[in-house]
Amino acid sequence: MKLQSIRMCGFQSFGPEPTELSLNDITYLIGPNGSGKTAALQGLCRMFAFDPSMRRVQRSDFHVPYDEESVPDERHLWIEADFVFPELEKDGDNSTVAPHFGHMRLDTAGGMPRVRYRLSASIGVDGEIDESFVYVLDLNSDGSPMTTAQVPRVERNHVQVHYLPARRDPAEHIAFGANALLGRILRAVNWTSERDAVKGFTDQISKSLAANVSVATLSETLRKSWGTLHKGSFFADPHVTSRSLRRRLRRCCDTCPSPSRRQVVAGFPSLQIR
Repeated sequence: MKLQSIRMCGFQSFGPEPTELSLNDITYLIGPNGSGKTAALQGLCRMFAFDPSMRRVQRSDFHVPYDEESVPDERHLWIEADFVFPELEKDGDNSTVAPHFGHMRLDTAGGMPRVRYRLSASIGVDGEIDESFVYVLDLNSDGSPMTTAQVPRVERNHVQVHYLPARRDPAEHIAFGANALLGRILRAVNWTSERDAVKGFTDQISKSLAANVSVATLSETLRKSWGTLHKGSFFADPHVTSRSLRRRLRRCCDTCPSPSRRQVVAGFPSLQIR
């Protein structure tokens, strides 16, 4: 499955005339400031970003002509992405054709099947944004959509865009967060066989903390103060503990390139491009 082309109209720096970008296996976007490099990448993010917050169309996404004299009742934008399936030319099974088979179309006899996605949005003078994300199944003679079908959320997730913005902070993209690469992998790992061992280690840490004189004194003070306020049999013994340590242990996982020049563990922030 390969992204063959994207078309944009009315999105950020792309004006009312549709603009098409054809993509190769590796494509570089080169141009001066304001030429639309970031806009093209953000357009893909509005369609397929793995971070849900980057999928939402924003007010600033709608193109405003520099010579506009009056504000229109509505502004419109649309973005299309065409995917082709070169793997069909090879024998054997693959995992990409089946999920998209029902929406594949042939533009020419003997051509390569393609799937076209289209994101459309409009904004009124009140700032309310309406958007739709559909498959384009049939085209009119001018290339505009004639027949469409709504893209379910599950099928939208079949394509994912991982976008590193210009500030180049890789730590945010490999952390344990729900939308980061490393976090999603660690959340999917089966930890059953390690759970008992980790519990044993965290229990040892809790006992070591409780054995500290200052921590023990704090726990005793809490217990006495709480006892004057709470007389029930449940929740009657407050104390300092590392109860959440086991739950947060996976957040301590990081990706560290080695060896470093100073013979210490170097994190990804040291690789930032400045």
